[in-house]
Amino acid sequence: DGYNGYVFKNGDVEDLARVLKHCIDTSQKEYDDMVMHVNEFVDAKYASDKLVSRYKEMFETVLSIDA
Repeated sequence: DGYNGYVFKNGDVEDLARVLKHCIDTSQKEYDDMVMHVNEFVDAKYASDKLVSRYKEMFETVLSIDA
């Protein structure tokens, strides 16, 4: 929680309020660190070369299945 985003319990208004308060109280350094971490996460998971590779593997798997 706070490394690359925030999590709150689904349907729990008090927990959401806790997270929103924490967001408001977050220092610029904590915010900058979180932005850096979320960018690293997105680059690692969703960079176009990685997505293309995953789609290629998926299509090769699907097309190699004997129907």
